[in-house]
Amino acid sequence: MTVGQLIGIIAGGLAALVAFVKGVDYLIGKLGRAALKWLQKALDPINHKLDAIDRKVEQSELSDCKNYLVAFLSDIKRGIQPTEVERERFYETYARYTAIGGNSYIKTEVDRLKKAGKL
Repeated sequence: MTVGQLIGIIAGGLAALVAFVKGVDYLIGKLGRAALKWLQKALDPINHKLDAIDRKVEQSELSDCKNYLVAFLSDIKRGIQPTEVERERFYETYARYTAIGGNSYIKTEVDRLKKAGKL
């Protein structure tokens, strides 16, 4: 056997090994995509339920913030002076309320009370 023949055999073996690895990689990719697609389809009802729960939690949070803010603003209008901690909590809650989409008569009332120097 000559050196050229030996190099040819080694090169052929390497080419076969590369082809085998590429084939396995291709099959794993196809199987992985199929498994991922199946998993996504199987989890779709759960994702929809989680989205519904998320919407309910946001609505509950919005309602809780609104209730707190209305009570706080009512106290201010009645002349009850809040402590510094209560005032800080008010501004935290008001910031959260506006961040999650709350905006209505509360903003109007806050602006009015700020203008009057009560907030």
